[in-house]
Order: sequence, then structure tokens, then C-alpha cells
Amino acid sequence: MNGKPSERIVRQLVRYARWILPAESGDWGAAMEAEVGEMKDPGEKLKWAAGSLWVACRERLAALVCGRRRVVAGGDLLALEMEEGMRRLARAVIVAAAGAPLLFLLAPSFRQGLAVQARLWTASFNEPLVRAGELRAMASEAEKHGDAEALAFAALLHRDVNERAAWAEQAVGRQRDLTWLYAVLLSRAEHPAGAEVWLGALRRWAPDNGFVDVLEAKRIAQVEGSPGDRDYRQRVAKNVEWQAAMQAAFAAPVYDCYVGRQLELIRKVMRRERGSDPLLVVNASG
Repeated sequence: MNGKPSERIVRQLVRYARWILPAESGDWGAAMEAEVGEMKDPGEKLKWAAGSLWVACRERLAALVCGRRRVVAGGDLLALEMEEGMRRLARAVIVAAAGAPLLFLLAPSFRQGLAVQARLWTASFNEPLVRAGELRAMASEAEKHGDAEALAFAALLHRDVNERAAWAEQAVGRQRDLTWLYAVLLSRAEHPAGAEVWLGALRRWAPDNGFVDVLEAKRIAQVEGSPGDRDYRQRVAKNVEWQAAMQAAFAAPVYDCYVGRQLELIRKVMRRERGSDPLLVVNASG
């Protein structure tokens, strides 16, 4: 071989391959080196050397894991013991690497993390985190037992506007201090048919809360059309009722969108009905 860079690389690869090979494969290593010496094309030499190194690594790993034994010249028992120790170590490392992930399944927080990821994957296909049938069953049980908080919880999670509106009205009818539920549902994109009735109940329940005035302004703006319509912003800005609602919101002494009450209800019902599920908190809060 001459001193070209490619030749030096080939020579080094073959040297590494012979060094890595188990001792019982020494003859194969010598043949490998002789073969590359007969080749003329530099590209073929490089491919052969790289392939030889790969095979040598594979053979060494097989020797460590599968326990191939070799005859050591001169009866070197220490060398045999060291090689056997390396085999045992390699097996232990492989078993530990394979078994360690399974140990994580014993941790409740890890299992919950896997469940969260699975539910996120489901949600990415626009599937609800809690199916409608499950929520209907929860609401039905709540109606039987007069459980206003469970009805409110189901209303927060349900996607059907009319059903969640009916559950919300039942919840508030049974427990007046859940009137804030109307504000949370009205803040979402779709309004139920009785939005004006809900706004009236909110004004009587929390007359100083500017958030109720913002919801009223939102209702008025929806009458003017869709935000994608031409001149929609100008029409809304000129609406006298919208202007009055926004002025009342800015002048109000309190602005409470009831996030605290919402989270407290979710935690309370989840502990009782479903255990801890962080994605349900996010979904019900949205």
C-alpha cells in the first residue's frame, strides 16, 4: 500500500478489525487483510475494510453475549477468567437495559404520563378526552342523586351545546352558587339559545363583575355577523349597545372570569369520580 490518504484509512480500518476480532477468528482476520491487499480499486478497498470492521464488531459482540470460548495459548487461566467476566458483564448490561424501562411502569406518575400522551394522541384527531356517552352516564347519575357539581363538571367537558346548556341549568337550579358556570360556557365560541336569560341571571348574581358586561358585548357583536365579514369591526364599533357594554366593563370594580371556581370544582369532582387526570383539568378549563 502507498501513502495516499485513502490507503491509510483502509489500513487503519483493517487493523482495528483484526484487533476487535475474537482470538479464535485470527485466521479470518489474516485472510481479510490479505484480500484487501490484492484489490486495485480504492473504492472497493474502502468498502471491504469498512465491511470487515462491521463484521469484526458483530463477532466480538456475539462472543461476549453468547459465551463462545477459546483455547488460550499457554493455559492462561487469568485471560479466560477475564473474558468470562466480560461476557457476564455484557449480559448484565443487556438485561438491565431491557428491564429498566419496565421498572418505570411501577411508578404511578410514569403510568399517568403514558396515559396523558395517549390521550394527547387521541385529541390530535379531534377526539374528545371523555366520550359523550360517558358524560351522559355521569350526568344521568348526577340527576338521580341530585349532584349539582357533577352536572356542572359534565357541562364543562361536553361538546354538545344544547346538552351542556341543559345540564348547566339543572346544576344552577339545584345549587345557586354555581351560577358562574353560565359565564364560563358563554365565554366559549358557541352560545346556547338562552344566552340572554343566562346573562340576566349573572347580572343578578354578580352585579359588579365586569366580565358579565364583556360577555354581553360579545353577544351583541355576534348579532352584527361573523368576524370574517367585511366591515364587521366597523359595524361593531358603531353599535351603541356594544359601546355601553364595554364602558360598563371598564368601569366595573370587579373583573372575575371564575377560573378559580372552575378549577376548584374540577379538582373536587375528579377526586371523587375519576381520580387525578391533568388533561381533564385542561380540557374542562378550556
